Amino acid sequence: MYDGEDHDENGLTFGQADDEQRRRAEKYAECTAQLSAAPDPAGAESLFDTGFTNGLVAIVVHEWPGQEHDARGRTLPASALLKLIEQKAADGVLAEAADAPGTYVIPEPNPVSFSWMEDGEEISLDTRIDVATLRDGLEATQHIRHARAGSSTRWLEERHIEALVALDYRQALHALSNEEENRDWERVRAEDRHSVEQAVDHLALIGDDEADRRAEAARRLHTGYHPKENPDGVELSDCPVCWRQAFSATCEDELAMGQGPGQCFACGYERSPSMSYHLATIEHFKVRWGDY
Repeated sequence: MYDGEDHDENGLTFGQADDEQRRRAEKYAECTAQLSAAPDPAGAESLFDTGFTNGLVAIVVHEWPGQEHDARGRTLPASALLKLIEQKAADGVLAEAADAPGTYVIPEPNPVSFSWMEDGEEISLDTRIDVATLRDGLEATQHIRHARAGSSTRWLEERHIEALVALDYRQALHALSNEEENRDWERVRAEDRHSVEQAVDHLALIGDDEADRRAEAARRLHTGYHPKENPDGVELSDCPVCWRQAFSATCEDELAMGQGPGQCFACGYERSPSMSYHLATIEHFKVRWGDY
């Protein structure tokens, strides 16, 4: 019965299909980012298999909708997906890379150019699927995942992870950079929370009177802006931890949003350059959105 919505080859509405593709891309990016950050984390074998399968399924669905399933409608496993890529090459749909046997290329019809490039220069974003290396990585993980570890146990190598990262070039994915930015933001926030906790403990140790004395001394110790002697300097600002006007930024942040890196003379809270950049970005977007 027609329900008023169009459906894809798998019976999903196009909205549902988009959601499925987004989840595959996110899972690929999550697993791949973890492996890229630390090539031998706990559960590396499962991360590789999960990231690889979700990434390749997303690509197959984007390029050849419906062919990600077997005759019973089950999603193809990673090993079968690699055979599908090889079959596409055998059928003349894909070409093998001239410089890398076992690697097949999905061409990107629209090369890109950036402002920093010379006139007429373009970058090809063809997707290279290194079937040989991905299959080797898959085989290396099976010993652990299926309890076959022994004296001949193999491990994931950097080349396996590089082949996994290379899949992100495809339009169906393009998710790895966002995942890495999110992970970087979480790391920066965790480091900043630690700095805040240290400052709070330090305040409790020295007491308000000493903190006030240090804030007063900050006015003498801080080197602010001077058109000739310190053109990059900024004035003291309120510390986000102790709220005393004792935060001494070493310079303005990149977006001039008053979130420069530095340290509080009173409580010792330290804002890193990374935290400075993230806070400035947030403030910048607040201002931009406030214009609408």
